[in-house]
This record gives sequence, C-alpha cells and structure tokens, in this order.
Amino acid sequence: MSRAVRRGPLFVAVALLAALALAGSAHARPPAARGTARLAPRSVALLESGSRAHPDSQSRTVLTWVEGAPQLEVKVQVTSLAEVLPNLALDESGLLTPAALEEGADSIRSYLRKHLSVVVDGAALELDRGEVRFEAPNGARSDDGWQWVVLRTQGPRGPAASAAVEMDLFLETSPGHLDTLVVRWPDALPEVEVLSAGSAAWEGQAGPSLRLTQLLEGAHAAATGVAWLCLLSLLCVRVARGASSDAETAASGAGLRSPLVVLVWAVGAGIAFWAPLDGLGLEPRTLGLASAIAAVYLGSDGWLNGARARGALETLAAGGAMGLGLASHPEVLPAPLDPGGAVALFCAGGVLGGLLLALAAAGLLRPVLRRPAGARLVQALVMGAGLAVFGARAFGTWTPGP
Repeated sequence: MSRAVRRGPLFVAVALLAALALAGSAHARPPAARGTARLAPRSVALLESGSRAHPDSQSRTVLTWVEGAPQLEVKVQVTSLAEVLPNLALDESGLLTPAALEEGADSIRSYLRKHLSVVVDGAALELDRGEVRFEAPNGARSDDGWQWVVLRTQGPRGPAASAAVEMDLFLETSPGHLDTLVVRWPDALPEVEVLSAGSAAWEGQAGPSLRLTQLLEGAHAAATGVAWLCLLSLLCVRVARGASSDAETAASGAGLRSPLVVLVWAVGAGIAFWAPLDGLGLEPRTLGLASAIAAVYLGSDGWLNGARARGALETLAAGGAMGLGLASHPEVLPAPLDPGGAVALFCAGGVLGGLLLALAAAGLLRPVLRRPAGARLVQALVMGAGLAVFGARAFGTWTPGP
C-alpha cells in the first residue's frame, strides 16, 4: 500500500476530530457569551425600534377625480398610527374603538397633514378637513389581519393636468414603511408608484386622452380588419337588386332597404361587442377569426347566388362579426382601466369606421355592381379577402382584429 493511500484515511479522521472539537466548544459556550461578540450598538437600536414598529407597515394613497374635482383617500393601519400617536387608546385586543377614533380624529388629521403633501394642478389638498372613518364597519379587521383607518378629502375643480405627492409617513418608527400611490386620471391611464424612505416623492402629468385614443383606435381597427366587408357584401346585394330588371326578384320584397340594413348591422355589432363572452371561454384569436369566416360566408354566397335577398338574421350575424372582432382586438382598453366611456368609444369608432368604409366602397363600386358579372366579381373579392385573412390569422401571422 502506497503512502498516499495510507495518508487518505488518516487525513479524514483528523478533520472529523477537529470538527467535533469545534462543535463541542461552541455548544459549551453560554448563549450570552455567543451573542455578546456579535452585538453592536446599531443592533441594539434595531432591536429597540423593532419593539415599537411592526414589520409590515403600509399605507395606500389613492387620488381620483369625482365630477371634475380631485378626491384623495389615504388608508393607514391603526398599528402604525398608534406608534406615532401615543394618545390613541387601543383596547385589550389592540384595536381602536369607534369612540377612540372620534376622540383622536383631529390628531390623525394633523399627523397626516404634516407628513403627506398632495398638490393637484398647483393647489394643495387640505387634509386637516377630511373625513376620518374606519375602512371596515365598526373598526373590524380586514382580511389581511390589520385594522385600517381612512381619511378622505376633496379639492376644487380643475383641469386634472398634473399632480405631485410627497410623503414621510411613519418613517420615524418604521423606516421600511411603504405607501402605494394610485393616481386615477379622469381621462388617461392610471399611474401606480410605491413611495418609501428611498423614494418618497412623485410628480406626474396626465397622459393623452384615453377617450380620443380609443375612438381613433376603434376606427383604425375597422380600417385594418375585414369585418366591414360583411356590410359591403350586404350593400352590394341591395345595389344589385335595385338595378335588376327581374320582376320576380324586384317584387319579392324580402330584401331590406339600405338604411335598415345599416341599422340592423350596427345593432348586431353593438350586441356582440357588449355580450358577456367571458363565461364561454372563447379566446381572442377565436373571436378574431369569426369576422373573417363571416366575410367568407357572405362573399361566397353572393358570388354563387348573385343578388339574393338578405334577411334581418343574416344582417345581425354580419354585424355580430364586426362586434366580435372589435371585442377581441388587442387595442381595446381592459375594463378595469376604463376611465368611463373609453371602451364605448372604441366600439363606436369601430362601427362608424366600418360603416363609412362600406358605404364609401359601395358608392364607388355602384357602376360595377349594376352589372351581374361585376356584382359577382365584388363578392368574389370579399370572399377572397376573408379567406386570406382567415388563413393568416389561423397561422398566427395576423394581429387579431375586426
């Protein structure tokens, strides 16, 4: 046996013995002796502050606009308030009673006014005149286990163009305190910011008008989609039938007049856009394909059967294709972000855009549609466009749209 092989086990044995000796000496040392070597003045300060401050100190500042006037709502934990306001009398379970809240409301307003500044359109909101109340009835704890107090105040009407917030709430007792700031502009995307000791100030300006943006986005969605071709197909049938000299076709009376076609189509689009489709589990891609399928169906039927009369049900379905396409479009604003009316304007922009495109195209193609061959050619083009868009969307190379 070589020397290297003999030294291996010996080295392992010596290392194990040394480890056991070190472990035994550490175990034999009294707990106070082990802690004294690592205890520093800063640690003592942290331990003392920890006894006065809870580790999950949070607040929430929400700025909204109600009827054109800014409204501020500050939500704070009673535990945080009790740390900075010793005069707040908590009961045996550590809760603030309604009577104690009424007595301490002025001190709560005063503290929040000194440590929170909110300026809207150059004017500071007055926190010392706000309403102080519990978040939950009778001061019950919320689902997160904390008892919350809410201060609400309102400012004068203004353009809602800019806002600035600066806070140092509860930092004297809870250096890790976090305040979630939410600014819900009346006609712009909301902003969310977390304020802390490292970043205790925020200022911003309202973004572009969501209502105007959504109206234009709806019109753009209609222009870049194919759902409006369904209405064009219906109008082509009406124009071709009006120009036909076939007595039987002209006397059938089964077709709809153009204004009624437009109205029924628009109603179908609105119903489909606002239909509660979430419960059906339909994906946006599936809804986006519906408009292309409708264009293929109407175009192929017009191409094969010519100027056949259309009923209200088919016209509703054609409008429904437009509504489904708009509802699945990626540019439509999610309902939680809608400041009020923006999503409706997206639908209106899409329907009006599709209507104008279809009427303009039908007007330009009127000379062609008066000839049976020309009408069939236009319907074939509608069918071809629907097939092309359906194929592209099915293979994921086309953005879902109307």
